[in-house]
Amino acid sequence: MEKIKLGIVTYEFFPSSKVGAFRMSKLSKYLKKLFNYDISVFTREINNATCDLEETGLSQIYIKHISSRNSVVFLYKIFFNIIKKNVSVIIISGGPFFLFTLVLPLKWVNKKIILDFRDPFYLNPYSIENTVEKVIKQSIRKHIEKIAIKYCNLALFVGQYNHELYKNHYKKYSKKFFVVPNGFDEEDAEILKKQNHFKFMELYKNKKELVILYPGKITSYREKAVELFVEDFIKVSQEKSIKFVHVGTKSRLLEDLFKKYRYNYINLGELSYYDTLCHIDKADICIIFASGNATEETTKIFDYIALKKNIIIYNSNDKSDLIWVLNQHNYPYYTSLMKALDGNTKEKMPNLCEKYSRKKQSTIVHNIIEKALS
Repeated sequence: MEKIKLGIVTYEFFPSSKVGAFRMSKLSKYLKKLFNYDISVFTREINNATCDLEETGLSQIYIKHISSRNSVVFLYKIFFNIIKKNVSVIIISGGPFFLFTLVLPLKWVNKKIILDFRDPFYLNPYSIENTVEKVIKQSIRKHIEKIAIKYCNLALFVGQYNHELYKNHYKKYSKKFFVVPNGFDEEDAEILKKQNHFKFMELYKNKKELVILYPGKITSYREKAVELFVEDFIKVSQEKSIKFVHVGTKSRLLEDLFKKYRYNYINLGELSYYDTLCHIDKADICIIFASGNATEETTKIFDYIALKKNIIIYNSNDKSDLIWVLNQHNYPYYTSLMKALDGNTKEKMPNLCEKYSRKKQSTIVHNIIEKALS
């Protein structure tokens, strides 16, 4: 049987440590490993980043890093390289969603196209039309998305909520839409076991001190959740030895809120995925600062449930895929620090690694690719 020649267009890919890199990086790894695809990845150039491609399972995949200083030139170079590699089907991962403008030119050269919506684009609730500039931008988004959906062969969504959102809005094209959830790579758990020289072990040596972790960026739409957490944290810290560790870009909001409690708060900056995974593994409680919208991303939750962590979600929306995943499988979570301190629930935590494995994700996508090629 002839190898499937797959092109993947994604702004983030290993060695990038950003959340957006993992979906396509893990998918590439397992489509190659399980189905022997001939894969070409077209992504942005990354400076000062290191990644062991053998360790990530990507050593046999062609990765073309392209300078992204100018968006038009970036898109032209991607298109040119796709033609050069003569791939038969292309997955375009958004965001950023300007990559979806490649759909029309790729359609003109008879390529099969699959869109991957990691988040909503035009239907994103964060795109509030309250200024002239935003109204214009939203109009542009509307046209880009409409054209992309019309001319793509199929489209993928990470959760049920976004899937239904798009099915209801684009009823004419709803048969093109499929759900491919995020997940956890079991092989990462094996790598985790080998991390014997974890350089931040000092943080976790005091067994009498409770360590709470949040890995990720503090964006403006998470501020309400952050404020609720810090309010809880200050109350609890009066009676209990407690520490908050933040892995990610420094947050002015956290700095200000913890001004009087500096000794309880540590920011470690941005770390590699595997170092971050070590922190998740060692922490007592892991936090999700939710936006309150139903389109809440689910990436972190799979790392948490794979490592059977106690989870607190602040400012959640009961309709979100985040809550749906937990409730669907009776995975316990809390909505405040005080409730979480009532007891450890590890004995009640189901093993969901197989259900949401990256291998399973790649098998679903393989079947969808075969559908696009048929």
